[in-house]
Amino acid sequence: MRTGILNVTGYAGAELARLLHNHPGVDLTSVTGRSSQGQKLGEVFPHLSDIDLIIDSEPRGVDMVFSALPHKSSGDEIVPLIESHTKVVDLS
Repeated sequence: MRTGILNVTGYAGAELARLLHNHPGVDLTSVTGRSSQGQKLGEVFPHLSDIDLIIDSEPRGVDMVFSALPHKSSGDEIVPLIESHTKVVDLS
């Protein structure tokens, strides 16, 4: 399943990236984070350098998204994803 993470730049998002990258049923294809947009994930988190992804502003090409946004912030961000029938798991 093509999976993305909203706000990979927080602690929960980075740990989730590590876990999902090693999960056999998940293809981590997209990560977002406004503060580090445009950077490689491994530049921001050296321990995740084996995940070859660029931090983007929006999840792209995903079937499922994990939101690691802060409490109350994720509500506005995930509504369009839900409306587009993307599966969403909100960690907040």
